[in-house]
Amino acid sequence: IFDVKTGFPSQSDVRSVAVICRDGLVADALSTALFVMGLDKAEEFYNAKLYDFEAVFILEDASIYITKGIEDAFVPNKDALNSHGQKYTLKTFD
Repeated sequence: IFDVKTGFPSQSDVRSVAVICRDGLVADALSTALFVMGLDKAEEFYNAKLYDFEAVFILEDASIYITKGIEDAFVPNKDALNSHGQKYTLKTFD
């Protein structure tokens, strides 16, 4: 994913973003935007409630962040390991 501000590949703490919403086109656009924003700005964007969506973020440090709206429905595989052999840790946006 390229950062439109720099023209170079995006540099963020996010490794992957999955967005859940009613419109697939909006979900695709949001997942790209959230990836480029990085976790902190993505959390601010989510909390601003500009769009109705939920998301799962997988970070470079093997942590998984989920939005409040899916915390009861999201069940990660507790034995899953990232590419560095680390177990994932699950956190929810405040």
